[in-house]
Amino acid sequence: MIRTFVGLALIIFLIGCSNQPTADYEYWKDKTQNLVFRLNKANIDYIIKEGEDGTQEVWVNKEKFEEVEECCG
Repeated sequence: MIRTFVGLALIIFLIGCSNQPTADYEYWKDKTQNLVFRLNKANIDYIIKEGEDGTQEVWVNKEKFEEVEECCG
């Protein structure tokens, strides 16, 4: 009984952890201080992610992509 409960709890936990934060974000540009300043000033939702080549990338919320192009394109 306890094993079943623990197993079920573990499965639920792992399913919750599998949601990647970049799922709702799209790559925009490599990070610069000026770009981050403009995104913050425009109140745009973004995350910083390390790229394959070690550079820092700006990933923008897909729903805000048009706003990003207007303010920071």
